[in-house]
Amino acid sequence: MSNSTRASADLDAEEWRAIPGWEGLYEASDKGRVRSLDRIDNQGHHLKGRILKQTPNKRGYPCVNLRDNGRRRMAPVHQVVVEAFIGPRPDGAEVCHWNDVKTDNRLENLRYDTSSANKRDCVRNGRHQEAALTHCPKCGGKYVHGTRGRHCPVCAKAWHKAHREELTARQRIYYAEHREEINARRRAARAKARAASQPL
Repeated sequence: MSNSTRASADLDAEEWRAIPGWEGLYEASDKGRVRSLDRIDNQGHHLKGRILKQTPNKRGYPCVNLRDNGRRRMAPVHQVVVEAFIGPRPDGAEVCHWNDVKTDNRLENLRYDTSSANKRDCVRNGRHQEAALTHCPKCGGKYVHGTRGRHCPVCAKAWHKAHREELTARQRIYYAEHREEINARRRAARAKARAASQPL
């Protein structure tokens, strides 16, 4: 079967459902397409239905322009597809692409999930900008994997050194400010130790 024949067969099996809030006006398909339906506008003009052109927004997600007598929505395609086939978005959820391809808005590639799950998809698919790095951008050291995830040993060593130096400096300042009190406690402790060591 040729590619064109296979594509034609896929479109023949395409399922269309009404977009919530735009029933009788627009439908989304499980193949990631959006179409308008034949209708008559408020001026009596007959408008023929058509497949809508998809235009990427600033974040690269394809969008379609939905309009009805002054009402307008620039709708991301992945959102209207899940709204039509899965239902309203649950609180705290977002639409996720299994393969992280923003232009692949087939129903089988979409789902509702959490933001953290969406980020895990990016890491798994090698599309997360930081996860794809192998070396630390700050010092050039190679990342290593530990029990708490990956880290840069060079930066970690420098941080611990600076932390120790800061702690030592704080201890010196505290001792200088409380020297008499500290020495008095030390003398009292030594006297108590001597008294305890003497026989009754």
